[in-house]
Amino acid sequence: AQFHFRALPQYVARRHRGNHRATAVAQCFDTALTNMSHGLCVCDAPGRVLVANERFVELLNLGQALDVRGCRSERLIRRCVRQGALAPGDARRLLGSLRAGAASGTDELIFELRTGVTLAVTHQPMERGGVVAQVQDISERRRSEQMITRMANFDALTELPNRNQFHDYARSVIEECNDGRGFAVHFLDLDYFKQVNDTLGHSTGDELLRLAAKRLRAVIRRADIASRFGGDEFVVLRSGVDRRQAAEALALRLVEEMGKPYEIDGEEVIVGASVGVACFPHDGQDVDQL
Repeated sequence: AQFHFRALPQYVARRHRGNHRATAVAQCFDTALTNMSHGLCVCDAPGRVLVANERFVELLNLGQALDVRGCRSERLIRRCVRQGALAPGDARRLLGSLRAGAASGTDELIFELRTGVTLAVTHQPMERGGVVAQVQDISERRRSEQMITRMANFDALTELPNRNQFHDYARSVIEECNDGRGFAVHFLDLDYFKQVNDTLGHSTGDELLRLAAKRLRAVIRRADIASRFGGDEFVVLRSGVDRRQAAEALALRLVEEMGKPYEIDGEEVIVGASVGVACFPHDGQDVDQL
């Protein structure tokens, strides 16, 4: 008893140091959670929230007044729907993925919130049940990816699909035309466009191309696709065309509309248009032949 009594101060000191270290670790953990740029949530096997940081609450628009600890994941997701941040279909997809992820493995889901924010939700199962979910705002990355994709597939001047996009679309249409249906390709260029560039300048030429593209979109149907191939060359694909007469009728209308005067910076600019027509499958079996 005397030995234990003498050892008591040392025991208390060790416990104090241990508690101090545990407190320091907990404070470091809280600081890390608070300052994370990503949202983090840890749920146990039944789906109750054990830990969640402020960023998680903010990204999912749960409301700062809500204490999420102890809440079930279903309740949090339903709250996201009530708050108007998450569509019901996306909520079901997220909940199903979380349940499956807790038993299977890592997964990532992308959600477009109604607030305009794009979130990536990644979750990973824990060894003894439960799941760790990480939420990241990828809105900027998504916009950059969309911009790169648009630059690769659309003409910057006219905002029409470019040659590559047209080829991909035409190939998909050919694959779908296995029941005897056809389509027509109209290849159009502006007459005297070089003279406009040489006499009125490239800025006028650019504006002429923009106006021509706008006029082109107004003539074609919603189901058709118009593309700028380069320079003053445009291509229109009209699907569901089984008779050459129908293709020729569109060609004549394109020539008529493109030949009407354009007003640019107070100047009247007049150009014509020439159109060539090819019909699938009579004039070619693939995009390059057409």
